[in-house]
Amino acid sequence: MATPVESPLTFTNVGKTQWWRSGFFASQTGYVLLTLVALFVVMNFASPYFLTQGNLQNVAKNFSFIAIATLGVTLVIITGGIDLSVGSVMCFSAMITRWS
Repeated sequence: MATPVESPLTFTNVGKTQWWRSGFFASQTGYVLLTLVALFVVMNFASPYFLTQGNLQNVAKNFSFIAIATLGVTLVIITGGIDLSVGSVMCFSAMITRWS
């Protein structure tokens, strides 16, 4: 009777996830937040005026237009009606508003 031969390949990590794929870092949200924090730290050291109240208000005000358009696009994509013309319509409406 033949004796069973053990395989030289052993899988000790099967079913285990690495630390960067578990918990908060299981999705891309954790990495985006980590990158944002790193960017804030670098920009704070690059300019002493970066984390002032006036600059943060200015950034939030300028970002609000993009955030509103992005929310609309996100809702359209979630419902399945892929629409990539939002940027063109936003540009067109900005030009018409400027001419008025």
